[in-house]
Amino acid sequence: MMELKNEDVRVTFEKLENGRAISNRISFFVNGRDYGHVYVTREFGNWWFKFWKENLFRLSEDEIDRFYLRLCVYQDDYDTYSDISKDMFGFRMRKTSAEWDRMVREERKIYH
Repeated sequence: MMELKNEDVRVTFEKLENGRAISNRISFFVNGRDYGHVYVTREFGNWWFKFWKENLFRLSEDEIDRFYLRLCVYQDDYDTYSDISKDMFGFRMRKTSAEWDRMVREERKIYH
């Protein structure tokens, strides 16, 4: 397990092995409380670990919220993206199919 900390924010990166199955989990903690866990691809997790390690000042509660939005785009999950944006901004971010498809393609290029 690898861990990064910045003030009140802590994030852990774990590789979980269960026989032949391997999962990569990122866990967030803010002010000592659990802020959520996500299971991601190795490439996605590695990219974020390197980014936050080099830019530790960016590891904040707001950055974690933006991380969740970007994960939705990466996973092509528009419904969750819309729900999270409503929670964050008070309104749903509406995208056309073409806009959304472009966002997904651009986000996936980053990690591969």
